[in-house]
Amino acid sequence: MRKVLEILQYKYVDSVLNETNSYICRKQATVKHILLIICIFISAFLSAEAQDYREIIRNNPAWAASNLYQYVYSETVDTPAPKGYKPFYINHYGRHGSRYMSSSVESDAVREVFAYAEAEGLLTEAGKMFWRDAGIVLEEQNGAVGMLTSKGAEELYGIGERMGRRFSRIFKGDRFRKTVKCVSSTSPRCLISMTKFTDGLKDQIKGLEYCYITGADHYAYLAYHLEPEEGLIVSGDKEMAFRRTESLPELLFAHFFTETDWIKDFVGGDIYWFERRLYQFACVGQLTDYGKCLLEYFPEEPLVKNWEARNARFYVAYANSKELPYYATQVATPLLKKIIGRIDLALQDDSDVAADLCFGHDVTLMPLISHIGIRGMHERLSFEEVNGRWDSAEFIGMGSNIQFVFYRNNKGDILVKILYNEKEIDIPALKTFQGPYYRWEDLRNYLVQSIS
Repeated sequence: MRKVLEILQYKYVDSVLNETNSYICRKQATVKHILLIICIFISAFLSAEAQDYREIIRNNPAWAASNLYQYVYSETVDTPAPKGYKPFYINHYGRHGSRYMSSSVESDAVREVFAYAEAEGLLTEAGKMFWRDAGIVLEEQNGAVGMLTSKGAEELYGIGERMGRRFSRIFKGDRFRKTVKCVSSTSPRCLISMTKFTDGLKDQIKGLEYCYITGADHYAYLAYHLEPEEGLIVSGDKEMAFRRTESLPELLFAHFFTETDWIKDFVGGDIYWFERRLYQFACVGQLTDYGKCLLEYFPEEPLVKNWEARNARFYVAYANSKELPYYATQVATPLLKKIIGRIDLALQDDSDVAADLCFGHDVTLMPLISHIGIRGMHERLSFEEVNGRWDSAEFIGMGSNIQFVFYRNNKGDILVKILYNEKEIDIPALKTFQGPYYRWEDLRNYLVQSIS
């Protein structure tokens, strides 16, 4: 399956590029006693929050992969629309599915260190087991860096299939619409994600017409980034400062190697960078055809520290961070303008468009949902405040997506609800009309004002 996907990715890129332009104290208590009670309460609350993610990681080490966690769908129930309203159009932006490492830097570092340790007899039993499974992952990834895995293809197929089943009326309702417009980043993993998504939709709904588009002009807003990439610089500095004071590379290395003095010289002097590369490589094991979670081999405390470093870094780099309060808006604005423009066209009476589907990357989706302010992304947090209050595996794992589902009644009134990872969600800053449903006029005004 992996080889087939690999061939498809390269061939499909060529064909599409050639054909297109492509979120009480008591009354008598003294002030001193009140403050003490408050401090105890806050301390207990923060400990409980910290325990939450530790417990999750203890029970499911793969969760510690952060934004490299696989897409997980759980059954959901739609809140009934207000009387008389029927779905007629959907707008979707989604991240590609599960992939291999996006570069060979991490893989090469792990291969060199563990191959040397094996040759010198320096692997512990845990190190031998890790290296055995890591070797299989490395072999599978060979020649496919950055490409979609079979798991990623299955994830996107499932999202498309469920869209067709869940909102079948959009595609074959009273006012039949048959055109599905699909726009993708030029990245092969996004292109194949687009085709697998529509494969799932096609298997549910027959007779639709699909328009596939990609190209540099579309990549510019689907994967927009600022130059210089201040988000990466600021968050990277924060992450490395955290690692140098909080992470436990010596404990991790002692788990895998019988001796550790040689590692610093072998990796060029910076054990924290190697620990980071080892952790990031281990994150993708669960995403491969082999499917082994390599993070299971990590001791709990080093694993938690690695997650804490990456989780907080990702928030600062791409969300509503206190360190970069303007970043999410600047990155999200080009994409959001496109989304609003496509919705406006689709809502015209003579439109034949049932769905606008866009396929891109986490580094654009994350600023988009942060700027929009969907629940769970509406707070502004600093690097130090993130862990225990926000979770990257939950919000921005592989295949993450946002969908705007539109409903209309016989009078022509339009409502819209927002789905994130296929679950109903709201915007705390904007009052809904009923349940999770917004008046489109209210939501549109909110979105337009946010980028004006």
